[in-house]
Amino acid sequence: MHRLVVNRDRPEKGLGRELMQWIEQGIRFAGKDRIRLDCIAGNDKLSQFYKQCGYTHMGETDGFNIFEKMLTK
Repeated sequence: MHRLVVNRDRPEKGLGRELMQWIEQGIRFAGKDRIRLDCIAGNDKLSQFYKQCGYTHMGETDGFNIFEKMLTK
């Protein structure tokens, strides 16, 4: 999902959340049960978005916020 963005000037609302749900439902790898994401630690808007999408902030590493979400089956 590197550099995936949504144009904030577009009238559709919730497109970013819909994209996240689509990705979460489509990603399946044997033996993997979660998705991990990161973003620059100072990017408060993106960090808040990940939290709103159900990701848990796991901490900060090397200037990046780390987020994780368990996949449902």
